[in-house]
Amino acid sequence: MLARLVHLFWWRGKVFSPDGYLSNRLFPLDMLSIVAMVGPGPSRLDDQECIVIDYSHTSLVFGGVRDELRQVDPHLYLGLIWLSSRKIGWFTLRDPNSSNG
Repeated sequence: MLARLVHLFWWRGKVFSPDGYLSNRLFPLDMLSIVAMVGPGPSRLDDQECIVIDYSHTSLVFGGVRDELRQVDPHLYLGLIWLSSRKIGWFTLRDPNSSNG
């Protein structure tokens, strides 16, 4: 169901702000929506530090979603998606300003 919602909204990436929040970029209007809090924290996978993207305090629809990111290359991050404490998928994020774009 979550994958269908993401597909329906045509997810195009995440936009991080320096104040500890992010917004998801949605197409076709290229609007920013579905806000989350961002910060360091222990991973549910192995209790090691990761970047936690937490929707529980900012979204009624996606409140059960938690993303965890780890840097795997200088401009590439691997993300794990949790829904209600259950792993449901993986994704990657690339720095749009990198030369590998």
